Amino acid sequence: MAAPHPGKWEIVLEDFQCIDPDPEKVRRSVLDTEKTAMHALIIYNPAPVRKWKVLYFIAGSRDSSGYVTSRIWDPSPPQGVSPISSQLIPNWDNDPSTEAPALLCCGHSRLADEKILFAGGIRPFPPPPKPPIARGLWYTYIFNPVNEQWSIPGPTGNPHAMADGRFYPTLTTLGTKPDGQLSNQVIAMSGRRKDLVGGNPVVNKDPEIYHPNVGWRFMRNQTVPQPDAQQPFDDLYTGAHLIPFGSNAGKIFYSMPMTQAQIFNPFFDGPPNGGFWTAVGQNRSTYRYAGNSVLLPLLPSSTSAKVLILGGGNEPNGGQPGSNSAEIIDISSGFTWEPANPMFFARRNSNAVILPDDTILVVGGNNKDEHDEPVYTAEKFDPATGDWTLLPAMNIYRTYHSVAILLPDGRVWASGTTHPGQVAENWQNNIEIHSPGYLFEGTRPEILSAPDNITYGSLFGIDVSLPITGIRLIRLGSVTHATDMDQRSVGLTFTPGQPNGTNPYTVNAPANANIAPPGYYMLFALRDKQYSLSGQTMIPSVAKIVKLGS
Repeated sequence: MAAPHPGKWEIVLEDFQCIDPDPEKVRRSVLDTEKTAMHALIIYNPAPVRKWKVLYFIAGSRDSSGYVTSRIWDPSPPQGVSPISSQLIPNWDNDPSTEAPALLCCGHSRLADEKILFAGGIRPFPPPPKPPIARGLWYTYIFNPVNEQWSIPGPTGNPHAMADGRFYPTLTTLGTKPDGQLSNQVIAMSGRRKDLVGGNPVVNKDPEIYHPNVGWRFMRNQTVPQPDAQQPFDDLYTGAHLIPFGSNAGKIFYSMPMTQAQIFNPFFDGPPNGGFWTAVGQNRSTYRYAGNSVLLPLLPSSTSAKVLILGGGNEPNGGQPGSNSAEIIDISSGFTWEPANPMFFARRNSNAVILPDDTILVVGGNNKDEHDEPVYTAEKFDPATGDWTLLPAMNIYRTYHSVAILLPDGRVWASGTTHPGQVAENWQNNIEIHSPGYLFEGTRPEILSAPDNITYGSLFGIDVSLPITGIRLIRLGSVTHATDMDQRSVGLTFTPGQPNGTNPYTVNAPANANIAPPGYYMLFALRDKQYSLSGQTMIPSVAKIVKLGS
């Protein structure tokens, strides 16, 4: 039996094609992304033609136009049209005298209507001789994937601003309220405040909750901070996962970088219902600054939910090394950390991407500080066996401020890195795409029909060109700083119909929004391993993008 195909990396060139190029040719013809992809999100426009693209930005300062701008990469632009387009981010409250909407180092998450919420960012550094210390913005923006435009939410003259700044925050979309109704809210946690205290940055420990019709509120729907809701850690860009099952379903699990994991109950309203925060799991020994946290794929018919954390290390200062260790915790019950098999390489600033075959692709990163000793070789983790597999090396290093995100065609898009040096012209403004091995293992199934919209707890039908063994819903990605704030894979149960030239299936939608928050998902159909050339790899279809809601 042949070994599974390892896949390959390809650099995107100016002719918008991916090839295995000669290094000299790459230097001449690599596609310029114009801006460094420090933040990247899949966006989808369902009409008039179903079209997905990648939104990305660094958004650190105004350019010559007087605006901060983002970029969109189109994988299939019309002939003669550049795949890169530019979008203006309005000045805050449409006032050019305000601080620039520097969304660099903000947080982002998806709303139920699939508009995207962005909150926080970075204020301009104070003038010399004051040290360049990052402070948080309090701005809020909405991006609309349909018209590809940015806007400021809230009434004119009274926009939806947060109460204080947040630099390096984590945003998490909530599922259902305790009464079972859809929440349609987002929690903002952590980040640095807008002002220094004694010349030092201060962590914003007051969580805020956002509703599109109301704006930001503190917990208990209050306009002042709630002391008992303050986060019990000082860490930024924390791994955060909406708990899908068990007695804590609907609460948020905060995994790392801190050594003590926590559960946050956004709906706590006072005794006798416990408190906002509960420490869970034993205190770990490994601090995981710039590590990765992944909610492992939720398998069909299972009520187990596990989180994998990997890599990272101490904060960068004088050659701090990364770690190759990994740990797993069951967040549906037990809450005990168990060691996982270590990676082949120590990594910090890597990206971990859930693939439709249930494996976790880990790419890029480096061993020391923010950029030193980059790791080119990719590897993947199989949760079913606990094993790691080495994969081909990237052509371009991806360290601090890099991104990687799953595309609906089953490939992985990687870009960014603010290195070498502090000169923007030297940063990695290019794209490299990984084609996983399953794309070379045999004929892919094709989803011939599927609904555009699916409802929680309902049945829906799909028709596939070949018999399949699995169906996965994977939420459109939203990644920055080694943290994907939306990533989630949900396995669906199904029953086959009577084949009639094609293969119909009746599929069970997720039961509720704690299992799968509302919005757009990639629907993949998976062919059984026995039909792969190696006999060891499920083969996914190209995804059909569907909207999940109530």
